[in-house]
Amino acid sequence: MAAAAPERRLQIWVIDSTPEAKPPSGSAYDMLRVIRDLPPRFHSREAAQEALVANGYTMGVGQWMSTNLVRDGESFRWHLDFDAMERLLLDFFETDLWAVVEHPSPVHDIHILKASESNAITPRR
Repeated sequence: MAAAAPERRLQIWVIDSTPEAKPPSGSAYDMLRVIRDLPPRFHSREAAQEALVANGYTMGVGQWMSTNLVRDGESFRWHLDFDAMERLLLDFFETDLWAVVEHPSPVHDIHILKASESNAITPRR
């Protein structure tokens, strides 16, 4: 938005994310890869939770993710569009916006928050 509208007054918050282009990585991308390897249907929410735990996630994450299942006949299926998610993630990783951050428009107010143990923003910037 900042790159597309340099004349528009904007308050921009970047939360634990990087404006640099880089190969796909991180917890969201890893989760997408794991989900794509799981069956598309489960006999119960608990079965989906167990599948996520078997792939290294905590039960809390499995329970949270299983809220994205919907009943479809006798089974449950994901209610998320994983193709759209993947396209959005790949677009994110291909987009370099450091110029917007390093040389912001005078009408943009940019804030960057980085989690204390995050590696989202590399030390070189």
